[in-house]
Amino acid sequence: MPELSEHDIAQLYADSVCMYEGHPVKVIRAGRKMRILNLEHGKESVVDFNYDKFKSLKTRLGFVNSDGYVFYAARRPARRFSVGVTRSNTVIQYVGPQPKDYRHFRNAQELVTRMHSKDWHNTISGQYPSLQLATKIAVNTKGICAFDRQFAIDKERNIYYKMDRVGTLPKLARSTNRITFDEGKEHLELLLNPNYDKTVRTFS
Repeated sequence: MPELSEHDIAQLYADSVCMYEGHPVKVIRAGRKMRILNLEHGKESVVDFNYDKFKSLKTRLGFVNSDGYVFYAARRPARRFSVGVTRSNTVIQYVGPQPKDYRHFRNAQELVTRMHSKDWHNTISGQYPSLQLATKIAVNTKGICAFDRQFAIDKERNIYYKMDRVGTLPKLARSTNRITFDEGKEHLELLLNPNYDKTVRTFS
């Protein structure tokens, strides 16, 4: 790899989320000296730029949980190429019931849009609560909670796949194999197979 100029580094990495030494980070300032925010523990540091250490995300995106709300993040084409995920190459949309506390909702939305929070670390690393815990969180927050990159549940036990409501979880049911999918959506059950991400490569 030829040596990158200061301008090239800024063009490729500025204000993006990428992997640094195997960990998701937000690039706060890009250049020979990179100011980065570790998304797992929220600590900032300044490191020397090294092309072999700063890599693009290999996982697909999906639901981002944020304080009782859920946002679906998907990549989109952008004119300007970036090694990492940025606001310009990512679509972020709210999923679920109409928010009742708009100020609270806006705060959660801002955290997700800025890509600064641990919520992004959890999405990138695939760390989601179990269906049972997600149901409890949705009820307690009177909102919605994702239990998978592509699936979420709201306080009324409605099940969402990406942007659409696709079924329900019967009362007292606690496992994904008890989800009742709407007519024509039954095939989505296959996507909840624990080995699905390992056997099928999709991008979103």
